[in-house]
Amino acid sequence: MKSSFFGAGRTVFGGISGTTFIPSSQTWLWDGNNWKQAHPRVSPPALFGHAMAYDPLLRKVVLFGGYGPYGEANDTWTWDGTNWAQVNTAPSPSPRTGHAMTFDAAHGQVVLFGGFVSQPAATWFADTWLFDGKGWHQAAPAATPTGRLGHTLAYHPALQKVVLIGGSGGKGVTDTTWYYDFRRETWLWDGTTWTQEFPAMQPGPAYTPAAVYDDTKQALTVHLGDDLTCASRGPKTFRLVGPNAPAN
Repeated sequence: MKSSFFGAGRTVFGGISGTTFIPSSQTWLWDGNNWKQAHPRVSPPALFGHAMAYDPLLRKVVLFGGYGPYGEANDTWTWDGTNWAQVNTAPSPSPRTGHAMTFDAAHGQVVLFGGFVSQPAATWFADTWLFDGKGWHQAAPAATPTGRLGHTLAYHPALQKVVLIGGSGGKGVTDTTWYYDFRRETWLWDGTTWTQEFPAMQPGPAYTPAAVYDDTKQALTVHLGDDLTCASRGPKTFRLVGPNAPAN
C-alpha cells in the first residue's frame, strides 16, 4: 500500500494496494512499538497520491490533494490525533496528485510543490504553495524547478532550508500518452527562492524517493528503492550533510 506517513505520533492515511489497486481511507498510528488503526468519526475519502506534513505550530497533520473517488482532489484536511477535519480555504492549490509537502521550520509554514493532473490534459505542475495554519497562498519565486510528480521534500535544519529531490515530468506528451522524464536534481527552498544545487554525488532518477532528517548525523537521509538504471538497480541510500555535520 502506497500511503503518506507523518505526524508527531506517526500517522498513515490512505494509499493503494499493490495487489487489488483499491484505494484506502484507513488511518493508522505508530507509537514507536506497534501499529494501531484509528477509527475517526470524520475522515477524508479513500485517496492515494496525496501528501501530508506535520505542522508543529498547528499541532496537527496537514493533508492535501490526491486521487479520490472523482479524480484528482484539492481538499485540505487536518488530523488532530483523534479526528480529521476538512479545512475550507480560498485560494487553494488546484486538484493534483503526486505532489510533495513538508514543514519549513525556519519560516513556520508547510511548503507544497508540484504534482500532476490527468484531466482534461496531462499537466505537471511547477507551482509552490505555502500553508500558514489558516490557509494557502501561492509563492512567486523568480526561478523554480520544472513541473514534476513523485519527488520528495524534506526540511534540513542544519541548512535551514527545504530540500527537493528527484521526481519525474513528462515528454512526448499527446492527448492519449506520454513518457516519464525522470529528474536527477537537488533544489533548495529558502522561504522565497528555489536554488538548484549541483553536488558531486546525488540520488539518481527513481520512483518516489523517501527522505528524512537524521539528527545524529546532521544529514538528510535519502533512500531509493529502484534507481531505474539497468546497470545499478536496487536500494541505495544517500546523505545530504550540513556544514557542521560530524565526520562519518
